[in-house]
Amino acid sequence: MIAPCVLYGSLKRDAFETYVEQMQVPEQRPGDVILLDNLPSPKNPRIRDRIHAAGAEIAFVPPQTPDGNPIELAFPGLKALLRKAAENTVEGLRDAIGHILGTFSPAECHNYFKAARYDSGRSNCAPSGPPDVTPGPFDRR
Repeated sequence: MIAPCVLYGSLKRDAFETYVEQMQVPEQRPGDVILLDNLPSPKNPRIRDRIHAAGAEIAFVPPQTPDGNPIELAFPGLKALLRKAAENTVEGLRDAIGHILGTFSPAECHNYFKAARYDSGRSNCAPSGPPDVTPGPFDRR
């Protein structure tokens, strides 16, 4: 996982544009696939242009499919580790999130995409079938 960011409150267009410009685009490489939710902010043409200008492709998570979203598959493990960290300050929580995200290996992240049936060989990285939610070695529950 690259360019994690903790925001306070809801995600507004300006905040998302700033995140893409200052944090995500500098970390992405040509050929990366950026997976985005079907919210209005990520569909902004300025955001798409910035991501494409850096050589990455964009794929949108199919609507109403939390089990088909690799991010949602990673959240149970993240939440369990956050509870275990038992931080009770904003700073401590933010630091814990950064540390925990650093423990997700590329292989584990790949497995989340695989479990959600994303086919990395396809140019649009669209799901290749229904999600597989069977726990595997990458599952932290």
